[in-house]
Amino acid sequence: MAVKAQKRSLEDMREAAIGEARQMMAEGGPDKVQARLLAVRLGVSVGTVYNLFGQLEELLFHVNASAYDELMVAVNTDLDDARAKGAATVDLMLCLSRTYLHFVVANQDLWAGVLAFNRRGKSRVPDWYRQKERAVFDIVRTTVSGLSDNLEPDRLALAAAALWAAVHGIVTVSVGRDGLLATEDEVWTQIELVVRSVATELGA
Repeated sequence: MAVKAQKRSLEDMREAAIGEARQMMAEGGPDKVQARLLAVRLGVSVGTVYNLFGQLEELLFHVNASAYDELMVAVNTDLDDARAKGAATVDLMLCLSRTYLHFVVANQDLWAGVLAFNRRGKSRVPDWYRQKERAVFDIVRTTVSGLSDNLEPDRLALAAAALWAAVHGIVTVSVGRDGLLATEDEVWTQIELVVRSVATELGA
């Protein structure tokens, strides 16, 4: 029982560290997440922080992963609701894009930190983290595949990549730490134009 209790305690501490680091990321990006400051905010020693994660890079992977998980929950919930209402594929593509926009707008500072960390040079990227990144793209590809039963795999992959790059680009250019560079409605108009253009190109 003592071993189990200790294991739960360590897991709780890891979750607390991820949550606190996530807040720090939102406050100032990945550079804000420093072991000494995190230890003070958690009320533990610096050594404890490193015992929990080995190095700060590992902790930041987990912070980013928590944001990806939250995004995926929002996307899957909205897509399930849209499918239950009989939405056409183009409407599912729009639903997916709108959910992403809303998520980034609601988490502007955190998402800016997530992207800043992704742009960093890293010693290695864990496979489990790559899988979370791919999961976002996979749901785009799966949604786009509903446009036609005749889409060749290469064309489907190309269309999904183009759609994700366009929507992600519009959102990240328009939303940042200093707020929206355009109104949300203006950003959405750009996204809708791209989504409908892709759907039309693919024969929807």
